[in-house]
Amino acid sequence: MSEELSFEEELLQEFLVIAEEHIQAIEEGLVLLEKEKDNLELVNEIFRAIHSLKGDSGSVGLNKIKRISHKMESVFSLIRSNELAITTSILDLLFKSLKVLKTYYDESTGKIEPIEENQAILDELEKVKSLSGTTPVESELPKKNILLDFEEKDETKISKENEEEAEDLTDDNRYLIFELYSMLFGVKLEKTRELLPNINITPVPFIANYIAGLINFRGRIIPVLDLAHRLSISNNKSYDKSILLVTKNEEDIGLLVDNVLNIENIGEDSINSLDDINLHSDYSMGVFRKNGKLVILLNLDNVLNRDVY
Repeated sequence: MSEELSFEEELLQEFLVIAEEHIQAIEEGLVLLEKEKDNLELVNEIFRAIHSLKGDSGSVGLNKIKRISHKMESVFSLIRSNELAITTSILDLLFKSLKVLKTYYDESTGKIEPIEENQAILDELEKVKSLSGTTPVESELPKKNILLDFEEKDETKISKENEEEAEDLTDDNRYLIFELYSMLFGVKLEKTRELLPNINITPVPFIANYIAGLINFRGRIIPVLDLAHRLSISNNKSYDKSILLVTKNEEDIGLLVDNVLNIENIGEDSINSLDDINLHSDYSMGVFRKNGKLVILLNLDNVLNRDVY
């Protein structure tokens, strides 16, 4: 009778299955990109596969895969932002990087013996940054895609009602408002990714008690933060909540929230300092009043400080 796998071993096995799919998607995407250099959606698909691979590999401690994925992701970030052209030399470098990435994957499966990290390929990918801005891609790629249905509805409504006002809405002053234990909170819209459906959360032993656990979403392993516990609102372990996917340093983290309400355009002059109401918290950047109710605007960088997950 075979021995049961430990949690870490199960996580690794799950990663290997998912990673193989990501690598295949990257390879197929690069082959197509040789023929369709102006295919913006294809560029985004490859970027998403690399981004997922980077995050998932870090979750299971495969740092060589994480580092080369991060460098490849940076190249695609430049392409997506219209700062780098898709040239033959860039494609050659990406194919060479993929070959190294596949070798690291084979190492993680035990198919080959452990190998040294290829620093030369990391350096080559890093040098691409110096080429950015010299030969822009002809077709500008869309800005970061926020996959929130309520945002799309909100923008449609704004554009129809008042186009001039819509032009004033920037990522700097747009906040997503949500409810948690009857309290209202806001986070900068640019930090949000998506509102996830009800997904099973897998508890993880030996970590901080404000970490709800991990989820597997679209083949990606994502940590979930019990926000109420983190903010000392409640110590009750109630995970029957929605998961708001947010990002910090290009890594995705889930936040447990009750309800997402709407998007607010909040100017700096409308935000009150916590000192004005005799409160202080490193987790908040100020407060805003909405229909007579207090909305606490969270400093996500501090809430998601790396020591919490």
